[in-house]
Amino acid sequence: MSTKGGEIIHNFNQLFESGVEEAFQQSIFDFFPDIIYVYDVDQRKLRYINKKVSTVLGFTDDDLKRWNYDLFKLVHEDDLDLVSIELEEYTGLADEITRSYQCRFNCKGGGWLTARVTGKVIKRNAVGIPSTLLFIAQDISNHIKATEQLAAINALIREKEDLLSDYKEQIDVKEEFLECGSWKLTLSDKVMTWSDGMYLLFGYDLQNDKPSIVINESLYHSHMLTQDFEKAIQFQDLRTNVENRYDREYQITTRSGEKKLIETFARIIRGSDGNPERMLGTSHNITEIRNFDQEQEKNISKLKDSVSNLEEFTQIASHDIQEPLRRIATFSETMKAKFAADLNGEAMGYLDRIMKTSKNAHLLIDGLLDFLQLDHKHQHFSTADLNTLLVEVKDDLELRLDESQATITSESLPRLEVIPQQIKQLLVNLISNALKFRKPDRPLVIAFDARKLTTVEKTNYHLHTRTDYFIITVEDNGVGFKEGSTEKMFQMFQRFHSKSTYAGAGIGLAICRKITDKHRGLIMAQSVAGEGATFSIVLPVKQMKGQ
Repeated sequence: MSTKGGEIIHNFNQLFESGVEEAFQQSIFDFFPDIIYVYDVDQRKLRYINKKVSTVLGFTDDDLKRWNYDLFKLVHEDDLDLVSIELEEYTGLADEITRSYQCRFNCKGGGWLTARVTGKVIKRNAVGIPSTLLFIAQDISNHIKATEQLAAINALIREKEDLLSDYKEQIDVKEEFLECGSWKLTLSDKVMTWSDGMYLLFGYDLQNDKPSIVINESLYHSHMLTQDFEKAIQFQDLRTNVENRYDREYQITTRSGEKKLIETFARIIRGSDGNPERMLGTSHNITEIRNFDQEQEKNISKLKDSVSNLEEFTQIASHDIQEPLRRIATFSETMKAKFAADLNGEAMGYLDRIMKTSKNAHLLIDGLLDFLQLDHKHQHFSTADLNTLLVEVKDDLELRLDESQATITSESLPRLEVIPQQIKQLLVNLISNALKFRKPDRPLVIAFDARKLTTVEKTNYHLHTRTDYFIITVEDNGVGFKEGSTEKMFQMFQRFHSKSTYAGAGIGLAICRKITDKHRGLIMAQSVAGEGATFSIVLPVKQMKGQ
């Protein structure tokens, strides 16, 4: 083998055969930086080893004597078989040939070093079999460590290159999906570079067009109206002189003729002297966003018109429609009082139906007005004690409660952030509903109760688990309703009982639903026909800001 180690050991062999004094040879071998040793094949032990065994490995002459100069005491236990096999290979080696292998030698202080061992035959016995071998062991630990570090660095570089490639691919996909791109502009020479997303934004094909396109002001000018381009250049020059940020909207015509509204944001990078050197920016297509904004503005304008019309209708309903109804009711009552004796039974029946119909129409209009005003009355949330609100409602309904011989009981109700007037309306409607559908053969009892919702209940109701909620139940012992009708119960004009038996417009519970919705809460009902009804209202303790 024509290696550097082979050349060195060949020179040592010549030194052995030159007849130079042994002491002089010893000085030369000790001066050499590597471990040099002679191995006796027949005795299977070291015949000679230079002092580097001490300075490099830490072993003394006494250590070697104690081992009877056994080479394998120096070899790492995991490499013993390897060294045995390598020594066998030297028995068939020609005199002029060297052979190398790599193994580990033990260090006296612990650990090991890795060496490249190069050897050759320097003496044979009478029958020509190698009897003495010369070896030089070069410490390559640092080389191996450096090689491993270099391999690790290369692996890291490849990994980073792969990551960068993946990242660029992700960026390209995102840019294409979001219709955006990034760019860099060097202000001194006006040289600009684009990401792939910019080419796509301006309608260019990455495969066919990208290699031949020169990105400069002329390219931008070709896609913009002249007046817009000139304004953009003036604005850019102004901002780079006084600001570190740049933003602007402009319209382009893509290569295919499509009109796009582009929004650009950029950061201005300045040198140590404070002068602007380059700009780093992003541009994206905001055409759909601006179209959506314009559509929203139109919808808002239409909504304002609808609100205005609704308010106008409310005024008409509260006066112009109500007034004829009041007159019909007044004239009917007057006619009944003055001419009751002159009217036969059929005429009185028609008159009663007129009075009842006008009353129902009056209730319907009042209900509609109450429902509509929930959206248009500007009422504010405040923390209120529901116990106090219930007392006020009971006072307002005192006459009806006394006439019906109804009893209202309540446990301690919570303090909540509510619109007090609307919650009073909610309580009035629920109590009125219970009064309307009471059983004639037993006194009506309406029971109020409240408790905090558990986390599990909030999850089941699809509510914010970090917000505190109370559930307030209103239970009565009235006629109840059929199971399975709760979904329609809170819709407008829904009735589950005969008009002739129970008066009303079918709006009261719809108002209750609208109030709980406005409070970001829930309302539910359950019942068994003939056993009464239970209404459950879920309300947050505090209203969440920004909703």
